[in-house]
Amino acid sequence: MVVKARFVKPMAKELFSLVAAKVKSIITIGKNVLAGRFGSAFLAFLSSNDINDIMVKLLGIPHVFVSRGKQSESREEYGLDTHDIIVPR
Repeated sequence: MVVKARFVKPMAKELFSLVAAKVKSIITIGKNVLAGRFGSAFLAFLSSNDINDIMVKLLGIPHVFVSRGKQSESREEYGLDTHDIIVPR
């Protein structure tokens, strides 16, 4: 199941509750840093709703200085390119 969550707020709580009831693992993929973005908000949503039987993996850029360059290079460096998402490191 793929859910495209374009915005952190307002969070689609009803949709995420439905998804959480149907799956056992969730991967969130963000194109920015992990801290304070969608994945963090999603984990907070799960926690505040006592949903704790789901494995969650957050993919995104760690909270580090990211050197300038092409987006494709940064995505590859941090494992966010298509290959690394499909075939994890």
